[in-house]
Amino acid sequence: MNFSSPALLQRHVSNAHSAATKFQLNNHFAGAQLIVKPYKCSDCSYAATAKNNHIKAVRLKLKPHKCALCAYAATNKTHLRDHIAGVHQKLRRYKCHECAYAAAVKSNLALHMKAVHLKLKPFKCDECDGYFSLKNNLKAHISRVHLKHRPHACPHCSYSVDSKAELSRHVASVHLKLRPHACPQCDFTSSTTGKLKSHVNAVHLKLRPHKCQTCKRGFYQKAQLERHIKSVHMNLREHKCLQCDYATNSRGAFKRHVDVVHLKIKKYKCDECDSYFSIKCNLTAHISKVHHKDGL
Repeated sequence: MNFSSPALLQRHVSNAHSAATKFQLNNHFAGAQLIVKPYKCSDCSYAATAKNNHIKAVRLKLKPHKCALCAYAATNKTHLRDHIAGVHQKLRRYKCHECAYAAAVKSNLALHMKAVHLKLKPFKCDECDGYFSLKNNLKAHISRVHLKHRPHACPHCSYSVDSKAELSRHVASVHLKLRPHACPQCDFTSSTTGKLKSHVNAVHLKLRPHKCQTCKRGFYQKAQLERHIKSVHMNLREHKCLQCDYATNSRGAFKRHVDVVHLKIKKYKCDECDSYFSIKCNLTAHISKVHHKDGL
């Protein structure tokens, strides 16, 4: 059935469908971004479904809806309800129909659909040819790559980064040696459940769902297949260093190059002496050669 306006569609859903069906349709709305926002702000690019939402949130900074369980406050009841469900009740009501992802709020599901499944990257960097799915990712890219802004410094070594979360992961894995997630089939341990799951799927289950149509080689991750095609079959190196001739098709390898060669970051410290190394294999070789121990 077709409807001439969102109001008529919502009225039809309320009258003709069950609560379960309506919830599924709301999930679809979140993923497909069918929400109409007719109210445009004259001072910025903000658009809203209700006329007073932006005035309350941005101009007056009013947050009258308080959470009884923490210090969180929201501009409307819906945001407060989503906060309680996601943060305190750990509910992930909005399910992705393409994968196992689930979100506490509709907006996060919509962002997931755009970035992961639709591969939309509407935010372009003015300094280079980089495109990003989220505005925050673009800001982080500009801060890290072009402004060289890394305000969060490690208290144990010369490593610095642009986010507190990444610094916490660095300290936990590199200095505290925390690997709480152990593989049940080998001695592999990981700092995150995601890395452990990837290890099991790739190493033990030998999952290779992504096949190269040219040489039939299989890969666990789609990104690995894309890098393979670009480097082996197309001979492309899309990540080019602005300070030297280095080029690679791997974003991770490019980041390591900038950190090691140009920023001189040395985040691997020897526990036997005060030596620091930029690459883990150099630390392993140092421990073996100088201290006559097996590198970890």
